[in-house]
Amino acid sequence: MTATTDTPAPRSAQMPYGRRRLLLGVTAVGSTVVFALCALTAGLPQFVQDTLGSWRAIAVFFGVFALFHAGFDLLGGYLLPRWSSRRHNRLSVYAPYLLRGIVVHTLALVLIGQIMLTAPSLMGRAGFVAAAAVAILILLTLRAPIAYGVGSVRRRRGTTDEGYSLADAEAAGFTGGVLGVFRPGPILVPIEWRERLTPNGFDAVVSRRLLAVTSGSWRRGRLAALLFTLSGVTVIALGVPAPMVGTASGVIAFSLMFTLWSFVGLLLLPSVSRAASHRLDQITIAAGISRKDLTDATRTLDNLQDAEPQRGRWIERVFHPIPSVERRMTSDASGDVVPGAWDTARTAIYLSWSGLSLVSRSVHCNCGRPALWVFLPIE
Repeated sequence: MTATTDTPAPRSAQMPYGRRRLLLGVTAVGSTVVFALCALTAGLPQFVQDTLGSWRAIAVFFGVFALFHAGFDLLGGYLLPRWSSRRHNRLSVYAPYLLRGIVVHTLALVLIGQIMLTAPSLMGRAGFVAAAAVAILILLTLRAPIAYGVGSVRRRRGTTDEGYSLADAEAAGFTGGVLGVFRPGPILVPIEWRERLTPNGFDAVVSRRLLAVTSGSWRRGRLAALLFTLSGVTVIALGVPAPMVGTASGVIAFSLMFTLWSFVGLLLLPSVSRAASHRLDQITIAAGISRKDLTDATRTLDNLQDAEPQRGRWIERVFHPIPSVERRMTSDASGDVVPGAWDTARTAIYLSWSGLSLVSRSVHCNCGRPALWVFLPIE
């Protein structure tokens, strides 16, 4: 994706950019949840199947929803950054990039939906769980290729002596992540960080990410996200009416119900991730990393993302799995903080593809940013 940008719009944003993105995410998620509730109440799954037949019903359902959500994507990935004079690509560059992401993401949901259509026919309700488990393994094992297909994320070959690999996404807010299923694999770090940060700042944030793995926080976060996802799949599978098991209407109903489960996760899981973030800051500083270097790097990276160093306490508790810069940097580094589970909330959002969730690309941090549908921002 070419980095050429439009000339920033001269209009100054009265509302901070980070707050505007939050409002967009709340609207996108809220609209999707309301749609799911109304669709279930109105009997949409059965209507779609009766109208279109079996496999076509699944393809059309996710295709139509993709078109509905494209308006939010365009707003989050192009219009909002442009109105706020933030970094953005020309529409002629962004539009095909977004279209590619939507097509690949929708095809992934359709494929998982087809597996969920077939598996319960052979295994009953357990087929939903088996299909989701297979999807999770694929999503995690092939995360890097999926990120390339959806968001043009390019990983440099090889791993440095320090234990990380560089990746390029040409997307605002891209922070990389940790590959692997149950055991940590390569740690992806954005090339842009090396270009924007001082050498000491870059070393500080890379060391912090390595410590997230070696301290066990990454593993706890991965297991928590897997447990939440598979628990939801099991509960929803039991809730699908018996006549709909093994039918397209059952798959669509499963998707709508799992969307509601994902919404519950958006409200409950951020507190677990925030605790891990605070604890990881403590561990990083205790390991000998300069607090000033970590603070300066954190401020720079915040500016590259949503530029919201301060937030209200309740807004953060409800909507943000990562503490604000000011709250992180003014906390007592020697205080006693519960370990938490690092990156639980946003890993669960990515894994929600396995349950056909419709909110996986609706949250404020990734709406309209295809690369971030696969690697949601982490600190």
